[in-house]
Amino acid sequence: MPTLELTEEEARELSTALDIRIHGLRAELAAADAREYRAMLRATLDRVELIAAHLAQRLAGADAGSPVAAPI
Repeated sequence: MPTLELTEEEARELSTALDIRIHGLRAELAAADAREYRAMLRATLDRVELIAAHLAQRLAGADAGSPVAAPI
């Protein structure tokens, strides 16, 4: 499985970016009418939330200053 290695600072920046993306996807999902489009948004949201959860888990267990490696 490929991994992505980030500094703790980079990982926190990525976490913030993912949170912003999740917020946007939720807003778009709430406003979407077309069934197929909603299904695509839901699948994307699920994937991004999973990535964010994995990253949060890695950050919680990271030692200060050590690289954060997460599967991609």
